[in-house]
Amino acid sequence: MLGILLSRPAASLIAGTIGWRAFYGLAGGIDALLAVVLYIQLPVRVPPVSTRYPTLLRSLWTLLRDERVLQRNAVSAALVMGAFSAFWTAIGLRLVQPPFSFGMDGIALFALTGAAGAIVTPLAGRAGDRGLGRRTLFAGHVTMLIALLVIGVAGAGWGGFSASAHPLLAVTMLAAGAAALDAGVVTDQTLGHRAINLLNPAARGRLNGLFVGVFFIGGALGAVLSGAMWAWADWGGVCAVCFGFTGLALVLRLAGAAGGRDV
Repeated sequence: MLGILLSRPAASLIAGTIGWRAFYGLAGGIDALLAVVLYIQLPVRVPPVSTRYPTLLRSLWTLLRDERVLQRNAVSAALVMGAFSAFWTAIGLRLVQPPFSFGMDGIALFALTGAAGAIVTPLAGRAGDRGLGRRTLFAGHVTMLIALLVIGVAGAGWGGFSASAHPLLAVTMLAAGAAALDAGVVTDQTLGHRAINLLNPAARGRLNGLFVGVFFIGGALGAVLSGAMWAWADWGGVCAVCFGFTGLALVLRLAGAAGGRDV
């Protein structure tokens, strides 16, 4: 998660220094170097059970169909990742507008605030170990909703707030909201990972693969909707998308708690 959160300020800083096209070339070169290092350094591992790869791929559908804990946690993670992705896709577009008028370096510094959310990772994990996972999840989702309300006030003028009259306060509110939003996302994903890793040790790699795959689908959907809503309704529309994703995640968790089926 720290890598995901730091990737945005790094991308903005590199794009502002040597251009956005150069960033993709640099990222491709780093990936190629990483592939070589992994090929050399990773130990050879022979699984104790010999299963053909096509069989393992077919078993993914069986796991996704039958594991209710995986379904609930993967869908919840996808929804909060959708909110996360929608916010970070469009925040740069808002920050280049008045009264902020940020350049790429300014956007990079702003994006560093989101990395602060990674600090809750061990805290959320410990809460889950102590049997407080359900309460911690609810707290994380409510924190996201409050953060989005603050972000809407600062960026879209909800409640009559004027960013032009209070630019420093507005950007401070946006930064605080971004950190709180990311903390809620990290909380959901940390506890989701914990829940699925306790299911079946023999299928742990496949369960994690499904979990990550599903929540990145949510992230992609959030990015698509963010761009569309920005074009249609500006920053207020983006905040509405984020509220929708987060609200659905909270409803999902409440429904699971009511049935006694949540973490």
